[in-house]
Amino acid sequence: MQRDQFHETCPLILVPICTGIPSEVGTDLGGEAVAQTIHDMRMAIAINTLRLPAVAVPVGLPQVVQIIGPRYRKTSCSTLPPTPRTRTNPTRL
Repeated sequence: MQRDQFHETCPLILVPICTGIPSEVGTDLGGEAVAQTIHDMRMAIAINTLRLPAVAVPVGLPQVVQIIGPRYRKTSCSTLPPTPRTRTNPTRL
């Protein structure tokens, strides 16, 4: 598969978990907001649907990124070195 070939040259992929901006408290529960939230979470939904190993890493509130590894290689995500933020300021994620 092309995805497997891509992971041979680039074993880890960094993507945002949510592509939208944070909503105000209480405004994400009705009408169009639910559909927009699902749309904004499309990367996380796709990775989970494809059953690829991934780990979520906080990079500052409210941002979180997802590091995606190759299929059947769960350990590739769990053995990552510390993120730049945790190396420079270990008391604050």
